[in-house]
Amino acid sequence: MKTTASHWIAMLCALACVLAMGCAGVITPNVWTFHKSNVRSTAWTNFFGACPRYGSITIGTPEKPFFKSPPLFSIRLADGRTLVSTELSLETLRSSVEYAGQASESWPKGSVIYGNLEFAFFFVEGRLFKFEADVCHDKAGVKHMPVIGTYDKSHFYAMPLTHEQLIEIFGKPDFVKKERFQ
Repeated sequence: MKTTASHWIAMLCALACVLAMGCAGVITPNVWTFHKSNVRSTAWTNFFGACPRYGSITIGTPEKPFFKSPPLFSIRLADGRTLVSTELSLETLRSSVEYAGQASESWPKGSVIYGNLEFAFFFVEGRLFKFEADVCHDKAGVKHMPVIGTYDKSHFYAMPLTHEQLIEIFGKPDFVKKERFQ
């Protein structure tokens, strides 16, 4: 079989494309963190650093606990009930949680965690300090996707959320940190 110059040029072009994509992947940020007041949400992007999908949301920081600055949004619980963020209390959540116990985290200190596979609520002295929503898999490998929505309950989305969905729910971010995780 005879190899012609055009075959060599085609192979070199293909090799150059593969190398260029590899180099681009090394410097392209693949983790985005959305920051809006006390809301933090983390997303992974595709190979080219685009199309972020936010699979984790944490609301509440030591400086701004959830109860002091609650963003306006809603959630859909596994039992089908929908609650707006201003309704998140021990009384409204006790019947919908699968576990309760002392939180092992360092913050908030002394908190009691109530939750299920989609949501975690950290209370201290009856006040909600921190809220978390995470996409996760149970022991059987079933994927659990929290459902988050707008405050007026007009739109609900199963996580992971797109960047546009996150903005629709929480508003434009104060900033988005983009970094490379290897």
